[in-house]
This record gives sequence, C-alpha cells and structure tokens, in this order.
Amino acid sequence: MLTLTDHINLGVVWTLDMLAICLNLLLIGVIVLRTPVQLRTYSVFLLNNAIIDLTTAISSALASTRIIINHETQTSLFVFLGPCTLFSEHLCRLCQALLVNLVTQSSIVLLISFLYRLYIIDVAATSRSPLSSSRIWLFCSISFLLITPLTYGYYLEETDVSQEVLNRFDLHGYTVSNYNIFSTRSLVVNSVVCVISPIVFMAIFVVRRMLIARISQAVS
Repeated sequence: MLTLTDHINLGVVWTLDMLAICLNLLLIGVIVLRTPVQLRTYSVFLLNNAIIDLTTAISSALASTRIIINHETQTSLFVFLGPCTLFSEHLCRLCQALLVNLVTQSSIVLLISFLYRLYIIDVAATSRSPLSSSRIWLFCSISFLLITPLTYGYYLEETDVSQEVLNRFDLHGYTVSNYNIFSTRSLVVNSVVCVISPIVFMAIFVVRRMLIARISQAVS
C-alpha cells in the first residue's frame, strides 16, 4: 500500500511528466506539420530531440522511481511506484535504464545539430550539396546505437531483491530492483557515461564558439 510520501512523490512526478509529454507531443506536431520546406532538413534534429524528451518523460511517468540507498551492501534500491508495476518488473527496469541514459543521447544529438550548422556555413561558402534528411536520420540513429549497450548494461544490472532486504526496509507489496553501483558492469557503464557527457558538452561549447565566429565573419 502506498504511503502519503509515495502519493506526494507520484503527484509531483506525474505533474511534471504529463506536462513534458503534452508539450513534446505539441512540438512534434508543429515540427511535422508546420516546418517550412527550407528548414525540413534541420528539423530532423528538433524532431529527434523531441522524441527523446517524450520517451524520457513517458519512461519517468511509467516508473516513478523512489531510490533508497542500502548502506550495508553499498547498493541502490529502485522502488517503482508507477503504472509499469501493473505490467512487468522488467518494464520498470527498462524505463529506469532509458531514463538514465537518454539524457546522454539528447546531448549527442544536440552536438550533431551544432556540427550540422557549422557544416551548412561551409556548404554555402563552397557551393556543395547539403546533406539530405535521410542522412541526418542515419547519423541520429547511429548516435542512438552508441548508447544502446549502456542502456542494456544498466538494465542487466538491475536485479531481484532478497527477502531480507524487503523486510529491513519494509518494502513488501512494492516492485523493487537492486542496483549494485560497484559491480564491474556498473562501473564500466557509469564510467563511460561520466566520460562521454563532459566530452560532448565541451565539444558543444567549442563548436558553438566556432559557429558564432563563422557567422560573425560571414556578416562582416
């Protein structure tokens, strides 16, 4: 049975997630139906990020995870409060894995979009043919494949919880998974994410500075 704290948690999470779902559905509709022909190619990036954000919000709403730190075993307990518990514990684990790793995916697509803008300036200067929408979809798909092993590794690390742990934290009746943050697989997954994210954001900063410089040069 859900406690008062659980209900408050669900209320906050679902308010934010439903708002995000509605806004991203609206954004996807605007991108698909109202994008001018001249911007159709670039809109692929906007559409990809909107889909990623929508998937993240849906995953968050389905899982509605409460996290408990088990200091004795140095593990995290994911207590799932959302509607994923009505279907399968494996769905809850997948939602949690997607929620964690799609943030990295979104930043990678953002970096590719900045690189594309830089590329377009070079195309305009050299009269080369710009990339087609299908190629941009291909690049975005490849970036998604890069985080798939991380998501799968995170999912596999979510394991069953012992009866002893359920008794200790009074979690009977809840759907709970155990995440060992110090296992080899978990250390690899988290290390890769911790390395990729700063590199991607630093690259975005550098490319953005280059883009601003190119635009200023073109205007002057």
